[in-house]
Amino acid sequence: MSYFNKEITLPAFWVKVCDYFEQKFKNRFEGQSSVVSLNLQSNFELYSSAGVANCVKVGNKVIVQLTVTPAKTIAGSNTEYLITYLPVGYRPLVDIYQVCMGTGTALWLARVKTTGEITFARYGFPGYALGSYNANNGNFLAFELMFSTASYYND
Repeated sequence: MSYFNKEITLPAFWVKVCDYFEQKFKNRFEGQSSVVSLNLQSNFELYSSAGVANCVKVGNKVIVQLTVTPAKTIAGSNTEYLITYLPVGYRPLVDIYQVCMGTGTALWLARVKTTGEITFARYGFPGYALGSYNANNGNFLAFELMFSTASYYND
């Protein structure tokens, strides 16, 4: 009889250890998530009543979702404006830059920093220098990004 066909009986202690780790992995990877609403800073507000500003964490994966608009006109420039902060435990390992969609064909640059800051900059249109247009109240600014964080926990 082959070794692989034999029934293996583990001591009770090891059964408990295996059960413990199995449950931990299920909690991390099988739908256990925590959703956090993000507080927008004074320069931004939700795009509409259906707008979102939240982040979701499953294991060490974080998804950030924003649909916002400037609360007042932001003059065209390369200056970064703070949209919101990510809480500790939801922050990336390195700064992340992403070109995002605005109203119509408009583009803007989002930056997610290791400090938790999410910023807006360089609003513009293809074919023109980014940062050369004003972002006005009512302009649609959409952002969704998924990244890994160092922690499985909300620490």
